[in-house]
Amino acid sequence: MEEKAEKSIPHEELMGALGRERIFRERRFDGKILREIPNVVILKDDSKPLECQIKNFSSGGMAVETYQKTLSLSEGSSIPVTIKIGDRDVYDGDLRIRNISPSKKGNIIRGEFISAPLDVEKIFDIKFISEIENLASEELNSRLEAYTQNAVSSQYKEEIVRFRDFLCIVKEFLDDTEKKIETERKNRGEEIKKSILKFFTEKYSPTFEQFVDTLYQHTKDLNLEKRKLYRLYTQRELFPIAIESPFGREAFFKPLGYAGDYECMRILVRGIDEGNTLYEKFLNHSVGMLKMAKMVRSRGKYIRGKIMEFYKENETDWRKNGCMKVASIACGPSEELSDIFENNEFISSISAPIHFYLIDQDDNALSYSSKNLKPKIFGKQDSFKLSFLHVSIKQIIEETDIVRQIGKIDFAYTMGMMDYMPEKIAGKIINSVFDMLSPGGIMYIGNIRPGVPTSWIAEFLYDWRLNYRSPETLLNLASEIKEKGELFVDSEELGMNLFLVGRKQK
Repeated sequence: MEEKAEKSIPHEELMGALGRERIFRERRFDGKILREIPNVVILKDDSKPLECQIKNFSSGGMAVETYQKTLSLSEGSSIPVTIKIGDRDVYDGDLRIRNISPSKKGNIIRGEFISAPLDVEKIFDIKFISEIENLASEELNSRLEAYTQNAVSSQYKEEIVRFRDFLCIVKEFLDDTEKKIETERKNRGEEIKKSILKFFTEKYSPTFEQFVDTLYQHTKDLNLEKRKLYRLYTQRELFPIAIESPFGREAFFKPLGYAGDYECMRILVRGIDEGNTLYEKFLNHSVGMLKMAKMVRSRGKYIRGKIMEFYKENETDWRKNGCMKVASIACGPSEELSDIFENNEFISSISAPIHFYLIDQDDNALSYSSKNLKPKIFGKQDSFKLSFLHVSIKQIIEETDIVRQIGKIDFAYTMGMMDYMPEKIAGKIINSVFDMLSPGGIMYIGNIRPGVPTSWIAEFLYDWRLNYRSPETLLNLASEIKEKGELFVDSEELGMNLFLVGRKQK
């Protein structure tokens, strides 16, 4: 129990400590951070040296696990200890044992260093060096291998060179044009740039797509090992000329830590003409007009139509139940909903509100969706309600309290999440989303089908790898629920983004 200080001091009050004294505890690091590096602790017991594994550590002490059930050590005693991380010695001194407790494998020994503190920074230096050495052994060797004579076909190399030359020539011309506009027509610059960009995208964006389609044909049948070599070769040859656009930088550098983040989706839906220069805008537009990018917009239109259609078909139920509940899982920027909130004809037909639950594990996506959508339903709260939920896929699968609090959902959908999920997790997601449905409820689980030509740019340029699935694969993943309702596979109008559709029996 925390003890109160005898008297508050002004500085503590100013700092928000409210006059309480707190015991400072040094940061303790989990031994799991060293799991990729061999590590061993040797306790030099008089009877026999004990080899242990690190459980946690700080500069002042550590906990280790030994696999021996019977120990001659006793609490309060001191014992020599040697710590090795990889092939390097990091500590040689004495440890005072504070506690010994049994574990599943043997015993946990906790103690404090009494000869000298542990140099924690040295451990992290070793960890960092080890990671670089492993990267050199694997990644550097792969990059070098990509440039050996037969690793990448000569035809592919020639096509990459042609593509790079095309981009360099376009960039040089547009950069020179931009300078010319600034010098000669600065006062009319923006209007002139729009006209020039329109001309260039109409004339040369199709050429950009032809290159992407051709490169896809060279890579579509490669095995995993070859795909890696071709990817490394592609990125080295086309960087940075092929990613100099808002979308390219977001997709390639992945600033939020994962591929296909909400900002990528936002750009493909609303921002394909964004960019700081004419070349950036040209490149952004060219990528935004690829089949795969058009599919992103098409699937949003598809889901939007299905939501409004389902509402109209079951309007009597919504009036009876008080509202229709819609869940967008891994919602991203939620751009597909904007047009619903601005569709006056549909809004005028609403007799019971639609409650949208926007679910994502990325706070950035939820923040953007909130800022984007809340103003659009202002004054329309009789028709629409919004809830933004920070929920992970694991929580949905495990049906945690926050998921149960949502209650049963009438219309659930996810458009792109399955593209990133392995088979085992994908099947669990399908089952969990179906379980969320109310009687008569419907779900739409999106997944890109195999064979989309412009998928080359995602995998080989942006290192954005997806799991493509056929209708048969999607139905097989849903085998556990086929007796509980109607199941079939549909697609958006381009036929590239499939949707597993499941409707629960009433």
